[in-house]
This record gives sequence, C-alpha cells and structure tokens, in this order.
Amino acid sequence: MVNGKMNKNPNNTVPSQGNSKNNTTQQVEMSENIAQNIQPDKSFLQNLIVGSSLTSLALLLGVFLTNKSIFISQLVVDEEYTSSEVTLPASPTESANEGQSTPKTSIDKGDSQKPEENQLLPNQLILSEAVTVLNSVSASSFSQAIIKASEIPRRDPLYPEAENQIESWSLTILYIASGRALKGDYDGAIAAAKLVPRNVRPIYQKAQLAIAEWELQAAKQKKANEGFNEALLKSAKKQIKPGQASSYTKAINEARKISSGEPQYEEAQKLIAQWSNIIFNIAKVRANNKNLSEAILAGELVPHGTPPYESAQKAVTDWKSQKERKENEQIKE
Repeated sequence: MVNGKMNKNPNNTVPSQGNSKNNTTQQVEMSENIAQNIQPDKSFLQNLIVGSSLTSLALLLGVFLTNKSIFISQLVVDEEYTSSEVTLPASPTESANEGQSTPKTSIDKGDSQKPEENQLLPNQLILSEAVTVLNSVSASSFSQAIIKASEIPRRDPLYPEAENQIESWSLTILYIASGRALKGDYDGAIAAAKLVPRNVRPIYQKAQLAIAEWELQAAKQKKANEGFNEALLKSAKKQIKPGQASSYTKAINEARKISSGEPQYEEAQKLIAQWSNIIFNIAKVRANNKNLSEAILAGELVPHGTPPYESAQKAVTDWKSQKERKENEQIKE
C-alpha cells in the first residue's frame, strides 16, 4: 500500500518508461505483421471466390449446351401449355349460340417440332411394321421385313437401328437356307439364300458362295433321283397284271412316291391317270357282265384326285342301287 492506494503490479514494482516504450513498439510490429499476413489471405479468398464462381458458371453453361434440345423442347411445351386454352363446360346460353360463335384458333404443336422430330414418328412406324411382318419363321417374311426397313433414309436418326436389324434378318435368312440344305432341300436352300440383299456385303458374299455349292449338290441330287425314279417306274410297271384292278392300284402307289419337281414326275402323273382309267374300265366291264359286286370293288379302287375319280364314284353309287333292287326282287320271288 503506497500513499493509501493498492499497487496493481503483482510484483509490487512500477514499470519503467523504457519498458513501456518497448512493449508499445512490439505491439505495433505485431499488428503490422498480422496485417501483412491477413492481406495475402484476404486476396487468396477473393481469388478463390471469383475462381469458384467462374467454374460454376462454366459448368452450368456446359450443362445447358449439352441439354439444349431438352431445355428448348421443354420451353416450347411450357409455352404451348400456357398459351393453349382450357375448354370449360358450356352454359345453356353458350350452347345455343355455339353455331354462331367464331371458331377459336389453337397452336399447332407439330409446327414447333423440328423436321427431324416430325419424321421420327413415321419412320418408327415403318420399323414397327417391318417387325410385325415377321409373323412366321420363314425366309420370305424376313425378306419382306428387310424391304420395309430399307425405306428409312440414311440421314434419319433411326437408320443405324434399321441397318442393324437388316443385317440380323439377312443372317437369319442365311441360317434358314442352311437348314434346308442340311435336310437335302437344295432347291429350297438356294431360293432362300437368294433373298439376302446385295447391300449387306459380308452376308451376301457368304450367301453367294453357299448358292454355288448348293447348285452343285442339287445337280448331283437330281441326277441320282432321276436314276432312282426311273427304276421306281419300272418297278411300278412290273406290278401290273392285266384285268386285275388291284395290281394297277399297287402300280399307282409306287408311282406316287415321285414328288413334284423331281425327275420323272410328269411321266409318273401320266401313268397314274392312265392306270386309273384302266381300273375304271375294268369296273365298267364287270358291271356290263352283270357282276355288280366285282364292279363296285373295282370302281372303289379308282384313286382320289385322278381324272376318272368323280365318274367312278357316281357309277359305284348307281351299281349299288342296281344291286339292292336286284336283291329285293330275289327276296320277293
């Protein structure tokens, strides 16, 4: 306690003027250092904020440019929605004057679309119609689908998809042709392979090579079939016994083994018609000799689908009626 006052110095010492000047100098230097440190940090923060703003602006600009068509189309839709009129239920007075009112105009939404967008829907329908053509797993149906899909122009956005479909369908046609060739149907295989379009170059070239090979196989097959069918007709002729209707039926069954398109087919058809007429003639001779039972048996042997078949059926019906009347007369006697 000095002069009645408490000393605020904890060490009970009074600071000298020299010490206070040193402390003041140190405080000023520290303030200057802090100010110098704060100034660069402040500039850095300002640069960081400006750089972040520019980066965000660039990103937003990139997003807009990338999705420009979406924003524009959405804007068009919004404009159309806000500009289109909402139709409210008409009052009785308005309904009465409806015929006298001026027709209201509306915005044509098709006008706001780009030409490419206007063409997109019709071309989508073309591609859909091409797919619906494939109602059966056949080379012809795939060929029709290819022809339909080929209507889409090269500049159209759907052209790459149509091109992929055409390539896939062309390959399927070649697979179908190969399956026929494996079954020995070389003519059918060749017909299918010829449906592969020329503009699908890799698959078309494979189809042409396959066709050349199958034509050789078809020629060998026809030559072999020709010899086989000739032998078959000779065997059929040997079955015939004059006057015996059933022997002609056996010969006809042998000749019918020759299918349409094979060698000797026309000859076989001529012999079948000739032998059928002979069977019918045998039946008529028996009927003339009053041998109705044998006539009916012979007449029923005339094959279906031959020239005398219908006449033979009528004759058989008549002979059965004659036989029934004759049997009834014998019963009465």
